[in-house]
Amino acid sequence: MNEDNTKRAISNSSESLLSLSEAIKSFKFPKAVELEFETLELNEKYIKDLLNTVPAGYAKALAETDFIYIFEIENSNDSIQADIFEHLASARQDQHIKDEKKDYCRVNHANSQHLYVGRSKKLRSRLSQHLGSENGGLFAMHLSRWSTQINAKIKVSYYQLDNEDNLLVQALEDGLWDELKPMFGRKGDK
Repeated sequence: MNEDNTKRAISNSSESLLSLSEAIKSFKFPKAVELEFETLELNEKYIKDLLNTVPAGYAKALAETDFIYIFEIENSNDSIQADIFEHLASARQDQHIKDEKKDYCRVNHANSQHLYVGRSKKLRSRLSQHLGSENGGLFAMHLSRWSTQINAKIKVSYYQLDNEDNLLVQALEDGLWDELKPMFGRKGDK
């Protein structure tokens, strides 16, 4: 590799980023699909029934589809936000003390009505991980393990993005993450 190669690489990268920037500026989110649930009700049957209408993502027709999803507290107030934050932070800490497999998501901002911003190709499975209590090493909220004593109403909104460029979808997810500052999860590359 020589200096000409590196200059062309930089030029190509710049053109790609400019093109991505233009695509983002002209992007229009599709209408969100919304699910609502109460943490007091979370159990295996309730979760299965709740997620029954959510696309699984395994169909051939969805092979080029990404889903961006947002968990939000509907009856949000300082007390509920603090309870949710403290319960997951405590569960996460207990997991580290007990030397169990670490599978709780990262803890971020204590004062947010948004719990999580994420992205998945297999939406039903991913939402089930966040709602359920299974152990499996996948980083998620695992709400059934720790939130069933909190009277919180949660809304999950998801956007179906068909045939969009991976970098565009990632940039949109990151933009939502920056704007909403969720309590949990991490921003970053898929």
